Amino acid sequence: MSIDRAVFTDYLCCISSLIRRLDHRILAQRDTSHLKFVLITELFKNLQAPFLKAPTVTRVIEITAQLVHHTLHEDGFLGIFDMLSEISTLCCLLYARKESPHVFVAAATLGRVEDLQELEAILQVMPFRVEWVFAALEHLQQSLPDERRESSEDGGRWDSSTTFAVRSLLQFLILSDAGNFPNQPSEDAMNMIVSALLVPLPADISFAAFLVLCKTRTGSLSSITRQKSSVWKHLGRVALAYPRGASRYITLGAHLANITEWKPFMQSELCTWINVLTAVSRWQWGKNTEGAGTETYLTQFVSVVRSIWVLDFPSDHERLLDSTNTSWIFAIAALSKAWQSFDFSLEDFFPLTRCTVSQCSP
Repeated sequence: MSIDRAVFTDYLCCISSLIRRLDHRILAQRDTSHLKFVLITELFKNLQAPFLKAPTVTRVIEITAQLVHHTLHEDGFLGIFDMLSEISTLCCLLYARKESPHVFVAAATLGRVEDLQELEAILQVMPFRVEWVFAALEHLQQSLPDERRESSEDGGRWDSSTTFAVRSLLQFLILSDAGNFPNQPSEDAMNMIVSALLVPLPADISFAAFLVLCKTRTGSLSSITRQKSSVWKHLGRVALAYPRGASRYITLGAHLANITEWKPFMQSELCTWINVLTAVSRWQWGKNTEGAGTETYLTQFVSVVRSIWVLDFPSDHERLLDSTNTSWIFAIAALSKAWQSFDFSLEDFFPLTRCTVSQCSP
């Protein structure tokens, strides 16, 4: 059963009006269906009223979240950032009061934006405090059946409500400054993010997890106690599927290459490392966005190749390098070493061949 958007926004008007009088410009609208985000913003602003008891606030959020699941989705971004800011502000207040994390889950689902790539492309960082998001992710992990909580499987086997909730929560982390992330997120919260990353493509929840992990403090990734190999492999898989955000993969790799425990997993993904650089370069060329930031990720690409695959590049050859061809030269040098150590494994042969051909083709 689906609820018409106009019915849902009428409900939002009624609930907000019970707490505080709505703006007369909203009340004057005969059809408020186009004001969904604006009205959710107003509701969460009103729920911060000091005279409201926490159980009342919690119940309103839960009921509204249940209704939004049955509401036809709305496109557009009118008022989206104000809405997300008010949701986060209220959740921070509830977190400080030590309210149950399930209310954070319900609140996050109300702020879900369908087109994640469009949201990410805006690149507007919001001043969110996000401890409540990690608390909600931890709560979801602990709510899973024992056999799934202890396993290392991806989130592709979650029920639809869990998937919806995790995707909604990750959205807040994407828009928050990484400086607001906890220094050491809980293992349960990080495992939920990793499970979201491992969901088979096409799935925008894996892209959401990719964006979060790429901005997470490098030290925080130590909370990932298992599946490091799968994590790095799937980060590359998502980077290739979404070239617009793939330069983040290169930046993350430049940081992880300095951590001994990650190097073996990165070493086995040479072809992906090179193919991501090619994908980023082609996307930027196609969108005519070369220039800003390009030199940075090219430098990062080369630094990783030198620290993992080409450790003995002759110093007297440095003068032959220029900024245009350096990344290509090191990619070829790394592939050459890979062929020298090739053990005739069919599993490695085809990726290595395709990658080599792509680098040698005009």
